[in-house]
Amino acid sequence: MLTEHEKSMLMVNLVNRYMTPFAALLVLSAAFLSSTPGKVSAAAVLILAVAWAMNFATPRFIARFPERTEVIRNARVVVNYVFDLALIWIFLPYWPSIWLLFLLTIIAVGAYEDKKTVVQHAVLLTAMLCIVSFGRGACTLAQWGDVGVRAAALWFTGLFTNRLVASLQ
Repeated sequence: MLTEHEKSMLMVNLVNRYMTPFAALLVLSAAFLSSTPGKVSAAAVLILAVAWAMNFATPRFIARFPERTEVIRNARVVVNYVFDLALIWIFLPYWPSIWLLFLLTIIAVGAYEDKKTVVQHAVLLTAMLCIVSFGRGACTLAQWGDVGVRAAALWFTGLFTNRLVASLQ
């Protein structure tokens, strides 16, 4: 049977192994394959590099300070929210797939947290998605329909991940 600390380390390492490289693929694709201005793309790659370093440093911090695991995980989530929001704002007009950064966030939250917390994060991510979409010019019924489907994906994926992880424990 795994201890809470061991479970936490397992989840952090799984998120790092699968979600962080996918996030990097999203950002690098947007930076190098879209028509985003060069300086903006360079800034986005810098944000990605800082996020990558932070995400891969997290397990070392948790191993060194196991009594602060929850604080470290929460700080990681907050920083990722800020970075993801900035990257989605930058790239949404040029690379619509960038919204998947929010999906990666809710998967990680679903793996770490309880159902109530997943719902809270789904509400926050939905609000952020709506604000960015509005700010970037979503105005037609079809555009808002797309935003609604994306928001539903956040909710279903987060709750599914949470239930799946809970059933495995």
